[in-house]
Order: sequence, then structure tokens, then C-alpha cells
Amino acid sequence: MRLLQALCLVVLGISLSAAETIKCPSPMMDLIDAATKVTKTCTTDAECNAAFTGYFCADGAGGAKFCCGAPGACTKPNFIAIFENDDFKDCTACPAPAECEVDADQCCTAAQPAPANCNAAVEVEVAGADPPCQPKVGIKAGACMDNAQCPPGSGATCTGDMAAPGTCDCPAAMPVVVNDKCMAEATIGDPCLDTAQCVGGTCSPTTKKCECPPNNIKDAAGACVACAATEVPINNVCEKMKNLGETCPKGVAQCPVGAICNRFCLCPTGFQANGPKDCIRCDATTAVLVAGSCYPKVSYGVACIVQEQCSFASGVCTGTPGTTCQCIAGSVWDGKACKSCDAGRVIANNVCYDMSSYGAACQVNQQCTGFANGICTAGQCTCTAGTAWNGANACGECTATQVLVANQCMNKAPVGAACMYDGECAYLNGACVNNVCGCNGTMQYSGSGCGVCDGIVQNNLCYPFAAKGQPCTVDTQCTKTGGTKCIGFVCECPSGTTFNSVSCTSITDPPPATCKAGEVKVNDVCQPLLPPNGFLCYYKEQCSGGSTCVDYQCTCPAGFTTIVNNVCTGPGGVTATTPLPGAVTTPVPGPVTPTTTTTTTTMAPMCTGNTVRIGTQCMAKTTDGACLNVNCLSTGTAAISPAATMKCPPPMMNLIDAATKVTMTCTDDAECNVAFAIIASSILEISLVLCYPYVARGQPCTVDTQCTNIAGTKCIGNFCECPSGTIFNSASCISITDPPLATCKAGEVKVNDVCHPLLPPNGFLCYYKEQCSGGSTCVDYQCTCPAGFTTIINNVCTSPGGFTATTPIPSAVTTLRPGVVPTTTTVASMCTGNTVRIGTQCITKTSDGVCLNVNCLATANAGCANYAPYQKCAYNAAQKNYFCCP
Repeated sequence: MRLLQALCLVVLGISLSAAETIKCPSPMMDLIDAATKVTKTCTTDAECNAAFTGYFCADGAGGAKFCCGAPGACTKPNFIAIFENDDFKDCTACPAPAECEVDADQCCTAAQPAPANCNAAVEVEVAGADPPCQPKVGIKAGACMDNAQCPPGSGATCTGDMAAPGTCDCPAAMPVVVNDKCMAEATIGDPCLDTAQCVGGTCSPTTKKCECPPNNIKDAAGACVACAATEVPINNVCEKMKNLGETCPKGVAQCPVGAICNRFCLCPTGFQANGPKDCIRCDATTAVLVAGSCYPKVSYGVACIVQEQCSFASGVCTGTPGTTCQCIAGSVWDGKACKSCDAGRVIANNVCYDMSSYGAACQVNQQCTGFANGICTAGQCTCTAGTAWNGANACGECTATQVLVANQCMNKAPVGAACMYDGECAYLNGACVNNVCGCNGTMQYSGSGCGVCDGIVQNNLCYPFAAKGQPCTVDTQCTKTGGTKCIGFVCECPSGTTFNSVSCTSITDPPPATCKAGEVKVNDVCQPLLPPNGFLCYYKEQCSGGSTCVDYQCTCPAGFTTIVNNVCTGPGGVTATTPLPGAVTTPVPGPVTPTTTTTTTTMAPMCTGNTVRIGTQCMAKTTDGACLNVNCLSTGTAAISPAATMKCPPPMMNLIDAATKVTMTCTDDAECNVAFAIIASSILEISLVLCYPYVARGQPCTVDTQCTNIAGTKCIGNFCECPSGTIFNSASCISITDPPLATCKAGEVKVNDVCHPLLPPNGFLCYYKEQCSGGSTCVDYQCTCPAGFTTIINNVCTSPGGFTATTPIPSAVTTLRPGVVPTTTTVASMCTGNTVRIGTQCITKTSDGVCLNVNCLATANAGCANYAPYQKCAYNAAQKNYFCCP
């Protein structure tokens, strides 16, 4: 009956684990072994039948064989007989849902389905669910359909079902979740298991009660009150926190963390204070505390990080690539301590060396510091680069008249002077040839330096090829324009020829057929056609609209001063028909045909001031007006035969006697030196062998001493100008603090305290808008009427309706000059064409537009110093010479 009792346990589902009992396939019943409490295993049917009649050996769970039997004598599918009190229950008491099998007089019930095979770690079986294994979920952490899915013992229940899943929620009385368990909230003083329960406080791990947070106290009402950042709660009172070294009457709680209280807040034994609040363990006998870090003390030569590690006097932590403890500068290590070198010795690389004099043996540079600019080179004390020994006590730079050659300062030598080294010949590409300064190889001296002559060589001097209108000295230079000759130091067409825009041709040659639009043929040469008031005319035929050429400006005749549509107009709209008397009209020499008379117009002279027309150029004269300001010290008189003047051996220069016009003769050097000094002092400023003429304000210059014609001027940007802090008052440069001129002359206007000419509309040349009258303003250096007021009546800009201009065109920028309150006007840039503004002047550029047309063959970079940004002396391929380049 023991086996039957075990079977009853299975049928009634009493307490045994399903995993341990259910081994037979459903709806068969397991035969439970009463001793092991598990389904009996088997190998044959006989074993099972012997144990309980009707049971046989069948394949079960896991592929093993178990004793399984039919579910009683119930005839209804999946129904089994109820086994009770060691026997099958009869129908005397068979409550629903059980059913009575009348024929067998047995109470039968539906067979229980086999348990689901769920992963117990993450799943739980939910009866009626599909699938039956559903995931375990945390509180508020996933969907659930049965309470079995909620954490066991958590107090949470599932708010959903199979039709509408919900979540595992805590009951209202226990809203706090701690480790997937529902807990009640607690106030200060209440029991607690976790800080999350404590409202406004923390759960004490020792008392397991809610307390106020750190640095808080509880007030009379039981609420938590925070102490200040500089306070700490002690016995429910906010007490002041103390720094190291301060008294601690309330105990160690007042002291910084890690400190002790012994009447004062102190660091414990073995610790050192790191600031007012930190104690750091650092043994003072073997280490040092620096900026909160403890470093070991080290001796000389040992690696270090901070200077305080060096445990000896005068020690520093220095050196590369790795830092070690060394002696401070000026001392060396003697094996025990740092000490200074003896007198007459110097330290280098922690070694004391004897001082050395110039030329003496040395090992390090420091030995050569007994004289200025000394250095140890190849084991000998010498001078640093760029300096030379003065023969006494120092190395120094050479003077302006010297050059450093072979480690000694030697006087700069001009071309033709005696020499020993190339470096003495102080001009571009200078060379010492046979102990005389000259040029190497095929180079020629051009008057300022040696170079490959891109021109004609004559008398060992190089003259550049020139075109019509360019300066010249000899005829052979004038090769760029066919037929030109050097006439008045300018390449021009000789008498009996005329220029046809390409070359000089005989006046009997046929002239050009036609000129371009905007041009007019004069003397068989095309010239620009200009409107009334137009600038710059040379012939009256260039002037249109009834005007004629007067002082190089197309001028309307008297009575026709109103300009309407570029036509000189008189009262009532009558236009001018008769030009003013101007340049003289003369017949052109040559044959005259019966039907055609050709006339030429003589160009009027345009040179003003202390200048004179030479060819087509205005050339400055000397200050006394007697001579041209053209230096001929080296060339003599061009009209005299070179054989008669050039007496000195090439490439030396001749000193010309002004009276005889030939090279001066002499018996000794003194005669020549005295003669040259007298000539130079009267007309020239001398710089080596370069002579510079005296010039006035606004004229080109090279050195300050040239600027003598206007008092106070200096050579600024290669032009004589008033220096900073001064202003030009029409006579000289005066301080900007000096009183300005009281009044200007008639026909002048004061701008920036300087008098300038007052100009009419279309007048040229203006620099300031204040110079322009009649409603005009300065635009591109011409007084221009504003739009809509282009008719000029009585030198006033007028509109077609007779209204006069009241608003000038914006022109030059108005700025304040230092020291002067009234508004001043800045000059606008006027450089056009292939020119560029340098300082206050327009400087022509080389033909390729890259460099300034300033030759620096003799001066090198120094000659370009005042032409920023063109400050580099370089070879220009376009013009095949050396010019100032950017």
C-alpha cells in the first residue's frame, strides 16, 4: 500500500516538486518510489508491473525510461480516477467538477496538464498563459499579467491580466522601492532600512533611524536645517570649522579631515600640513613637501623635479635633457658643496677656466669674455661675426666709412683706388683687380657699381640704351627709337625729321594715314584731343569746343567761359568760333604742292620755376640759375672729345677743371684731394665717390644733407619733406605748435595752415577739396563739378536750370592734424599708370611693374631702405639691371 499512497500523492498533486515527479508522458501517471520520492526508473515492463499491476516501462522525460501507468479505469479521455484512503474514491461523494463513472463506481477528475519547462532564474509559469513561461519583472520595470511575475515577498502586485498586461506596483502605503521591495516612507527619527525611505534625511547605518543629512541639524520643529559651508554640526549645533593650527574647543569634529585635536587642530605624527586643511604623510628628514606633493631629498647630480629637493646650499634643479640638482650660476661643485671660482677664472659647464685674452688659447666662449664681443673659435679667442679687434681692448663694428675684411676694419675704397681685398671695393660687385678696385671679368662700372652692361660701353662706363624722350649722355644710347640722337641730354628726333609714333622719319616721308578716335594729327603725329579746361595740351589743335592751348590747358576765349556739352559758350548760347591766340603756326620746311599746304604747330614751353626745357624735358637748374643741375664730374663736357677729357686709366674717374674743361693735371695726391674737396663743398654732398645735388622740398634725395634748399627738411622716403612734428609754411618747415600764417595771398586758400592755390572748376592740379571753388571738389587732382551741375558759368558749377552747385562731391578724407583743432584734409593719392606712391611722391616702376625704377647697383639694399615695401636690391630681368624690389 506504500506505492499506492505515493501514487495518491501524484494524483492529488501534494507537495512534491513537479520537476522531481512528472517523468511520464501525459496523460500517463508516474509510479513514485516511496523511498526516493521520485518516479521509479526501469528497464523492462515486468519490473513496473511487479511493482504495481498495470504499470509498464515507457520512455519519459530526458530520454530515460520510467514506470508509467494508465490513469485509472475512467473511460472519459484525459480523466483519471481519484485515489483516496488507499483506494479509488467511489461515487458516494463525488463533488464537482469531478464526475462519477457509474459503471466503475469511481470518482474521476480531469488530468492535470504537464508543468511547463521554465527557466527558473528569469521566468515563472503562469497558468493559462500562452506561452505558460512568462518573464519575471521588477517593480515598475516591465509588463506583467500575473502576480507570480512580481518579485516574491516584495509586496508588489500586478495591475494587469492576460487581456491587458500591467506593471508590478507597490501599494499606496509602501510607495518607496528599495532593492525590488516596497517600503513605507519615514520621517526624521522613524525606523528605516534605507535612506530612500527617509523624507528630507538619511538612514543611519547604526541606529537604523532617519536622521538629518550631513552638515545639518534638527530644529525645534523637527525639520533639518543646513549649517553654513564654514560650519560643522556638533551635538545638533552648527559650530565653526577650524583650520590647522587653530583651537578646537568642540573637539576633533571641528578640525579638518585627518587632523587631530590637542587644544589645536594638528597633523598627526608622520604627517605634514599641506595648506590650512590637508595633512600629508611626508617625512621631513628624508623628503620635502612642495605644493601638496612629497619629494625625496637628493644630492648633487641626482635627478630632481623641484628645487627644494636639492639638499645642499646653493643647489638648483636644472639641466637638459633630464633635470638634476646642480650648483647655481657662478659656482661649481667641489665634491662637498657649491663654491665660486677664484679671481681671474670663469665658470662654464660647472668647471672653472682661466680667462683668456684676444688671440690666446681657449676651450669655451666664457674664457673670451674679458673683452667686448669675444668668442672662442677653433681653440682661440677671436671676435664675433661682424666685428674686428681694435688693437687695444675690444672687438667692435667698423665705422660707416670702413668695411670688415679678413677680420679687420679697412677703409672703403672707390673704383680706381688701391686695394688688397675684394671687400675693400665698396660698391656693387666691386673687385680688387691687380691691387686696384675695378670690376671682374666682362663686367663694367656704370658709375655706381659693376654689372653686365645692358647698353653701350664707352670710356669704360656703361650707358643704358634709351628710347625717345629718355635721358641720355651719348648718341649711341639712343637705340630704342630709330633715328633718335642725344640732344640736350634727351633722346630726340634730330632736325629735319619727325616722330611717327614708331621712329624718326624724314619730314618728306608720308605721315600716318589716320589717327585713332579721340586723337588729332599735329605735325603728322597723333596727339590726344582734349575738351575745354582739359590738361595737358602742347598744341592748339589738341583743344576742342572752341578752346585753345594756353599754359598747357585748353582754355575758352574771353566772353565764352561757360562750358556747355564741352563747348565754350557765350551769353545767349553763342558758341566760340575763334580760338585765342596761342602757339605760333609756321610752315613745315619741304616741298609744297599746288593743292596742299602742310603746317606744323610749335610746342609751347611748359617748364616753370627754376627749370629749363632741354629737348622735350624740363630740367632743374642750379640754385643760382646759371647751370643745369646735371653733375659732370666724371664725364666732363659732352661736346668735348672723349679723347681730350678722359685721361685717367679705366675704370678710374677724371677730375675735370671747370675752367679748362679738361682733366686736371697734378704732381702729388694732395693737390687732387684739395681740388676735389673745394669743388665738392661748393656744389655737392659727397658719400664715398657718389655725389648728390642739393634739392628743395618734394624733390628726390638720398641723404639728409641734400635737403638744404628748404630749411628744416629731411630726406624721408627718398624725398625732401618736413619731418614729423613740423609743417611747411610755404617757406620752411616749422613746428606744428608755432602760430600758423595769418593770411594767404589773393588767389590762395589756407589748408592745414599752409597756403595753396585756389582753382576754378576743371582746374588742375588740386590736392585738397578746399582748393576747388565754384561748387567743385578735388577728384583725381582736378576740380570737378558734381553730377547735374556740369555747365560752368563764370567759373561756377551750374545746372541746366541755372541753379548753382551747393554740395561738393566727396573727395579726399578729412582728418585732424596733431596739435591743431580745425579740420584738415588729407591729400589723395595721384599716382597713375606704371607708378606707385612712395612717401609723398609717385615713383615710376620697371617696365614689368615688379620693381621701382630706382637703380641700386652701387648702394645695394641700403639704397632701397627708404622705399618700403621695395627694400630689396635685386636683379630685374625685364630691364637687365639691379633695382629696388619688394
